[in-house]
Amino acid sequence: MLTGRSRISGFPKSVLYFCILSLYVTHLSCSTTFTSQTNIHIGAFLPLSRNISQGSIGRGVVPAIKLAARHINSSPLILKDYRLVVQFYDTMCDAAVGMKAFFDMLHQKPHKLNFLV
Repeated sequence: MLTGRSRISGFPKSVLYFCILSLYVTHLSCSTTFTSQTNIHIGAFLPLSRNISQGSIGRGVVPAIKLAARHINSSPLILKDYRLVVQFYDTMCDAAVGMKAFFDMLHQKPHKLNFLV
């Protein structure tokens, strides 16, 4: 009988999801050819909602992520032929909402090569 914390072959579902995600990211990075000034799309999954207390944490991190991407994009020494583009997804600090956002992201173009959680 499956419970709320069901396990598949002895592994928690989160480990299974992580393995599937790792394979997907590896597939994308191996099958993508980069040219001059290629965009690298990154999905960032954070609690951003204003109606939950944890949302302030995610909203506080967003400027730091944007600043880091801006510094990397403007540096001629770091990833000079690439441009980081970060797309933010609201998890509402809820695993189910976060998983839905993740799977929605997988089906959206352009495909993301990495993600932040």
